[in-house]
Amino acid sequence: NLLAVPVAGFVMLCGLPCGLIAAAIPGLTPIVMAPCMLATRWVATVGAVFAAVEPSPPYAMTGWAVIAAIVVVRLLRHRWPRAAGRVPI
Repeated sequence: NLLAVPVAGFVMLCGLPCGLIAAAIPGLTPIVMAPCMLATRWVATVGAVFAAVEPSPPYAMTGWAVIAAIVVVRLLRHRWPRAAGRVPI
């Protein structure tokens, strides 16, 4: 999901060093891990929300069938350039 991937990248990039610092200095754990906890909750919330609004399988398949039909019609109506030797005179 476009809303979750950048934040997940942040969690992966900063989560390990923050976890090491939090393990080395236990008194700073809540402060150091707060951004990672907030970002992880964001990713989980985005996943839950978009899983809830995802269309059921019949509607999703209908949408893909419409897209495929549009692509086929566009390909069939396209005027392909002819090779230089096959131009009618």
